[in-house]
Amino acid sequence: MLVIRRQRFSPWEADKGKRKPARGGSQRENAIEELVRIKLNQAVTGTSLTPDPFPRSTSSLPGRLPSASRGWLWAVFWIGILLAVLPGMAREGEWAQLRSRKDLAPESLLHFFADFRFELGDRAQDPETFLQRKRGDCDDFARLAASLLAERGYKTKPVVIMMQGQTHAVCYVQEAHGFLDFNHRADADSVVSSTGSLEDIALKVSTYFRSKWWMASEVSYEGSTPVYLDSTFPSAPTPASA
Repeated sequence: MLVIRRQRFSPWEADKGKRKPARGGSQRENAIEELVRIKLNQAVTGTSLTPDPFPRSTSSLPGRLPSASRGWLWAVFWIGILLAVLPGMAREGEWAQLRSRKDLAPESLLHFFADFRFELGDRAQDPETFLQRKRGDCDDFARLAASLLAERGYKTKPVVIMMQGQTHAVCYVQEAHGFLDFNHRADADSVVSSTGSLEDIALKVSTYFRSKWWMASEVSYEGSTPVYLDSTFPSAPTPASA
């Protein structure tokens, strides 16, 4: 008996007069596999590759992979995604982790920031960003310290001191009888003793900067914006008696 076997051909090769076996998958399946390859490459190498929106021909699409290979490819793809995303998810909890620590007190809190780099910013960073970046300025620290210690029952007072050519912020803690200053984060004695008055804090900060102060204010923060609650100014010099 004569048996005639029909062979399937690729529709996109019919116009070329070639009679080759079809490539094993639909055009849609091949396109999906191409997209998976691109996403995998992005996750592993960090590059941003996109498929050509106007391919030269449909025959440039890859052939369909065997089922086992497709499963392995998907597994590697999702592992790459997790490796890229999980570190960021862990960093998002640094503020919560710091707040949950039981060993932090005014005397030890500043030492936690000993390896942070100074970086002057136009506005205060939120605590999470400050902790993730490990860099910031006195505003960032004073805001974080006041919030963290207040949660633990300490009476805190962020203070902004305006001097000639510069402005500085510290966090006064009543129970510590002094203020925390980001500039002293690597010092052995982290608390600068003070009576807590705005004048005394301003005098000690301006002495450190070797500058004259012209206003000191207690502040609170609404988001990253300081709100001035109380302000004081240097006393006018007493005129010499005749």
